[in-house]
Order: sequence, then C-alpha cells, then structure tokens
Amino acid sequence: MLNCQKAVGNHSADHWAANILSPSDGTIEMSPSLGVVVNQLKSTVDYHNKQKSNYKNSLDLTVRTNYEEVCERMLEKQEESVKVSRSQNNVFFMDSFRFLYGTSDFSQ
Repeated sequence: MLNCQKAVGNHSADHWAANILSPSDGTIEMSPSLGVVVNQLKSTVDYHNKQKSNYKNSLDLTVRTNYEEVCERMLEKQEESVKVSRSQNNVFFMDSFRFLYGTSDFSQ
C-alpha cells in the first residue's frame, strides 16, 4: 500500500521502473533526490490524515445510527412492558371480581 501511495504522491512516476530502486533485492542503485523522499513522505502523511478523517466521520455516523436503533428498540420494549402490565392488571381485576362476587359474569 505504501508503494502505491508513493506512486500517487510522485504523480505516477514509478521509481522502481526508473531504476532508482532495484525490485529484486531492494538495493539503491542511484540515490533518490531529497525532493522525491520529501514528496513521498508528504503524500503518505496527507493520505494518512485523509483516511483518519474519513474514519472519524464514518464512526460518528455509525454511532449515531446505532444510538437511534437502540432508542427505537428501547421504546418498543417500554410499549410492550406497558401492554403486559395492563393485561396483568386486567387479569387481577377479573380475578378480584370473581373472588368478591363468585361469578365471572360482568354484566351484573
């Protein structure tokens, strides 16, 4: 990846093919200029900063999306809990009515 980044930073000038660096054993056949090294370093740092920024922005979006999903699920669970509580109260009311009046006929 770093080699690709170097090629981008040097405006597609491939120094491996230009015989500055030997691809077989990695030895330097001729010294690269300081400008080439500085350019490669600058483009590598710029690329790193850009990727870091992209990651942070996507992380914020992901966290926000996850937060919204958790809130929705929490509201659904609360609504479900209220429904269960109401049905339990209805059962308690019906059982109390049966106990007090000895019948399940609610029309009286």
